[in-house]
Amino acid sequence: MAIAYDNASGIAHATSVSHTATGAGLVAVVFVGSHSSSAPSGVTYGGVECTFKDGITRLLGANNWYLSVWYIASPATGAQTVAVSGTDAWTFIGVVSFTGAYQSGDPFTDYDESAPARATSIALTLTSTATDFCVDAVFSQYLDNVTPNAGQTERVDVFWDDADGNFEKRLECSTEPGAASVGMGWPIDPLWDVLYVAVSVKELVPTGGSPMWWF
Repeated sequence: MAIAYDNASGIAHATSVSHTATGAGLVAVVFVGSHSSSAPSGVTYGGVECTFKDGITRLLGANNWYLSVWYIASPATGAQTVAVSGTDAWTFIGVVSFTGAYQSGDPFTDYDESAPARATSIALTLTSTATDFCVDAVFSQYLDNVTPNAGQTERVDVFWDDADGNFEKRLECSTEPGAASVGMGWPIDPLWDVLYVAVSVKELVPTGGSPMWWF
């Protein structure tokens, strides 16, 4: 079963969001961005604990900025609540689900991260295969709405705007089909440091392999 994009959801300035996943071989990837005194301690999807993959932290201002990656295989279908614990209201959530994704353990071929200081662009290169699907998230303050690099499709764009009209905080996510090596990136505003993470998601049955079933 080939991996395919299913759906995406996002929310700004909240600790939970509703996400609807449909199909077989589901994996949901959850990105949590927060500006808080503590990192997220857990994520649940429909009441079931997600697994923490990795994340990045930067001290930007009075509190730390966090961007982390969580996942769950075989999540419940239909509308489900994705909830973050251990942080405060300055939380941004992006959820991207895939069908036909790997179900036995860690579903990622690769994970990478970057946190450049006030650059004009950001990029990562993922180890991948032609049967993977790649997904990323970028999180920052004063991040204007930008379009991801060629080959990527934007899936999530959530922001919290304060009274002075600046985009105070923003989380954006995109996807790109896999290849032997996949470069992902965004043009960014150099006014503030940026946190950036990306993963390549494996298919349920590797090409030329056998179904992941045991008897």
